[in-house]
Amino acid sequence: MARRLDPWIYIKMIFTFVPGISIIYYGIEIIIQRNVWDFFYSIIFKLIDKYGTETGTFLDVAEKFFYIRFNPADVWIGVLMIIIGCLLFLIGTILLIPDKYISTKYKLVFEKINSKIETKTVMVTLLSIILFSSLFYLFIDFNEPISHLHSFKQTEVASNIHFYVEEGFKLEESFFNKNIDLKMFSYPLYHWTAAEIAILSGLDVVQSGRILNILIFIITFILFYKLLSYLKIKELSIVLILLMFAFSPLGLYFYRAVHPDPMAILFTFASVFLFIKYESEDKPINILLSISFGILACLINNPIYLIGFISIIFYRIYFSKTIKGLFQKDFLIYSSIIVLTVVYYTLTFYKFNANATNGMQYLAPDFIFGPLVQRIELTPYLLLLLWNSFEVTNPIFFVLAVFGAGLSIKSLGKSSEKANAIFIGYLPGIVITIMIFFHVFQRHDYYHLSFILITSFFAVYGFSYILKKLAESKNNRSVIVSTLLIIIFICIQFLGLALLKIPTEPEKEVFEAGNYIQKNIDKKSFVFYTMSPDNEGWNPTYLFHTRRIGYNISLLSLGKEHYMESVISRHIKDFDKFYLYVPNDYYLTDPQLFEKYKLFKTFDLGRIYRIK
Repeated sequence: MARRLDPWIYIKMIFTFVPGISIIYYGIEIIIQRNVWDFFYSIIFKLIDKYGTETGTFLDVAEKFFYIRFNPADVWIGVLMIIIGCLLFLIGTILLIPDKYISTKYKLVFEKINSKIETKTVMVTLLSIILFSSLFYLFIDFNEPISHLHSFKQTEVASNIHFYVEEGFKLEESFFNKNIDLKMFSYPLYHWTAAEIAILSGLDVVQSGRILNILIFIITFILFYKLLSYLKIKELSIVLILLMFAFSPLGLYFYRAVHPDPMAILFTFASVFLFIKYESEDKPINILLSISFGILACLINNPIYLIGFISIIFYRIYFSKTIKGLFQKDFLIYSSIIVLTVVYYTLTFYKFNANATNGMQYLAPDFIFGPLVQRIELTPYLLLLLWNSFEVTNPIFFVLAVFGAGLSIKSLGKSSEKANAIFIGYLPGIVITIMIFFHVFQRHDYYHLSFILITSFFAVYGFSYILKKLAESKNNRSVIVSTLLIIIFICIQFLGLALLKIPTEPEKEVFEAGNYIQKNIDKKSFVFYTMSPDNEGWNPTYLFHTRRIGYNISLLSLGKEHYMESVISRHIKDFDKFYLYVPNDYYLTDPQLFEKYKLFKTFDLGRIYRIK
């Protein structure tokens, strides 16, 4: 009897029962003890302790990433693990039961359930549930101040929105911080739109910036649905792709942030979609709109559109079957306008205007592109891997996306599917863009926002291949197992989101101190904000919350002779009074440093001195 046992039974048991029972056990343990952090990351931190050095290694980078980014929702992780474990156990049981003992009626029931998804009514219902559920998440803590993660960028943008509301629209950027008066970082279409919302609605500039990105999220979700439908992707795949997009941890963070990149992503994918429509329908209006959206995307963020631009190049070559397709009149017009836009923006908007308004100061090329040595170091690539496998999606789906991309590339020559051509075109676009703009991509995770749809497509492509192989077996249990795998797929998506709940907590002390300053110091006053022991910087976070123009100042600068007087002399014509704010921690460091100033106010968080 033992000789007649199918060896696949043991493999099925290893890959279903063992993980299923283990996942259920640890899920229960997490709910009881709430030790998810130790459970998931103990191995990582053991490696860090063993191999990390004082000078810093790629493991130190991993440690910093997990401590800053991760805020696990312990109970939900436990619940989801129990559900996934039970489903795996159920699949294992079904696989072990001989097919002849599984009633055909069960197969018919599950086939009926799967076929229902293909109906338009059910699909629209599912997509509506996904959209409104993600919107609910986006509106959580909507009225909270800007969170500490990427507060620098968010308060920089919010400061500009504030001044556009107060002083009218212009190309020059304005900040509360006068340490370094840099301007013209980017084309301010997002800022102008948010300012207009604030003016019309009476919302605070942070709320108007958030509501704009939530509106952009809705439009982007609909655009992606239209794009995927146009590419004739199956209904179930569309639902799963949009589920992954809607609940990407990175997306859910930045589509509620005060940030211009979501607008550039919308314009990029709209431009690509319209170009595809032009290729298929040959309507000039489509390529004109594609060019228009491309121009706007380039002005807002060049690297984001470069990914789409390279994908369009690949698409044109693939379907024209020759590189000569790039030299046809329509494509030459399109590409020339896009390239000229980038050149014009770089030379005119960025370099010339920045030089003129900033006294010949502008960001050094290394800030955007990074030095060549970065591209041959290990640590930057670890960061790229961490962001894409934990924030864009989760590690399981990241591996599935790599698998799906390989399958898609393999089938490209045998298939005329537009979806394969356009999404495979995004892959060299991603690689080329990262290698050109290396520094910003390995420094800022929000540059990876445009990867969410692409990663989602390939993950679902790989998953669909697995479902297809199951369907080919044509037995009674294959459709049941497929349905259970779809449920596991959905659970894993939410398990990844629960694991990586990117913190949205604001820097409450900075916000509350700013509120106090607003109430006690009038708008015509200049504020020195003590922000560090030895470094001034021009981080706009501190003074944005005060909504007062001023200077970031360090304890080191305060101790310098005539330093304060030199700053005051430059601004005395524009301000009636000058104040110094000192948080308690910095005051206690050296109380004697402030004896020469007149105490104006004392409160829980610090002291305000009158300087002049």
